[in-house]
Amino acid sequence: MTQKNNLIQKGGMVLAVGISLVALVCCLRDSHISKIGVLDNQRVFKEATVFQIIAAEETKYLNALTARQTEDEKMLTRELAELEKKIKDSKKGQDAFEQEISVFQQKVSAYAQKYQAQKQLIAKASMVARQQADPFIREVLADLGQSGYDVIVSKAQTEYFSEKADLTNRFLKQLNEKDIQISFPNPAQFLVAQTVQNQISQQVAQNTTEQQIDTSKENHSEKEVKQKQIEVKKSGVK
Repeated sequence: MTQKNNLIQKGGMVLAVGISLVALVCCLRDSHISKIGVLDNQRVFKEATVFQIIAAEETKYLNALTARQTEDEKMLTRELAELEKKIKDSKKGQDAFEQEISVFQQKVSAYAQKYQAQKQLIAKASMVARQQADPFIREVLADLGQSGYDVIVSKAQTEYFSEKADLTNRFLKQLNEKDIQISFPNPAQFLVAQTVQNQISQQVAQNTTEQQIDTSKENHSEKEVKQKQIEVKKSGVK
């Protein structure tokens, strides 16, 4: 029964793909689209000179980060060995060192978070660098469009295409011929910006809390005044 259901599901998927392709052909026919090109984005990112330069810069920062991480791991390994020896030589037992063990575990966790955050900063710097190539990519795509291509789609989004529709080599040639100057930002600058943003957010949150407290005090004072007025009226005092 399970095998039959799997066959039915696979058949449904094939049918859905077939319907999508038919719909695409009909759409292209109705809109009088005459020429479609396909672009292999993965090849572009691997073979385009501009992206190779960016990848080299990213690798440089990652290698430096790995070197620092390796040194810190050696330092933590030494500290762990010292702590284990201290516990072993002591007659108090491991329970007496719970606080020191906890501090060491927190230290290891903090180092792991630090390096993970720095990797994210490097990835962000790489993304910013790649964005600098976007205008040149759009220029090449526009040139291809002017040469007779009505639609250019990604290879990853295409079920089938003939080799004649593949524009990757042509795209790479035109992109590599352009004089693209890329500035790979120092990842540390994003850490500074993030720190400033966090400080601003904390200040805004603090101000909001203080305003809420002030508002609460004002509301409480108004309630007290109204309560006293009610008590005065009830006692008949003018």
